[in-house]
Amino acid sequence: AGPTAVTGVLIENRAGGYNGTRQVPLFVDVSDDGTSWRRVHVETDAKATFRIDLRSGSPSAKYVRVGRVADAKEEVFHLNKILVYGKKLY
Repeated sequence: AGPTAVTGVLIENRAGGYNGTRQVPLFVDVSDDGTSWRRVHVETDAKATFRIDLRSGSPSAKYVRVGRVADAKEEVFHLNKILVYGKKLY
């Protein structure tokens, strides 16, 4: 309903083995309006679970999006789970 101080994002990678690298470089963007986005994190190392700690900056946002950097390989991009943690500011 309103802005949130985003403190962390947990992303569970679906692909395993040699396909585990398909999701990187992975980014986390935040937005207040769903139109204008700010990049708050880029992950370059493939992992089974990405634990992204944003507590030091705690960006204020109403929307969070996760994706693969545009110039990355053109392969399937799929994740099992995305959990966003934060504190309501409204």
